[in-house]
Amino acid sequence: MTCVGRLAGIAIYIYPDDHAPPHVHAYYGDDEVLLVIGTGDIYVGSLPRPQLAEARAWLTRNEAVLRATWLRLNPPRSP
Repeated sequence: MTCVGRLAGIAIYIYPDDHAPPHVHAYYGDDEVLLVIGTGDIYVGSLPRPQLAEARAWLTRNEAVLRATWLRLNPPRSP
């Protein structure tokens, strides 16, 4: 797992060989949410509302780097 960001008590990771859609794992205390890169949609999980807003804003600001990191850790597979 690769830590791609830390902000206001939130740790954000991208895991290698992870499932689609491209997403980040955001942790705050015992809470975890998977946010889709590009939309900020919740794939699964939850965070308290203020931390969710902060994580989504960070995701938007860092979208290009996150997409590149996702592709490096999760390269497309040939059939």
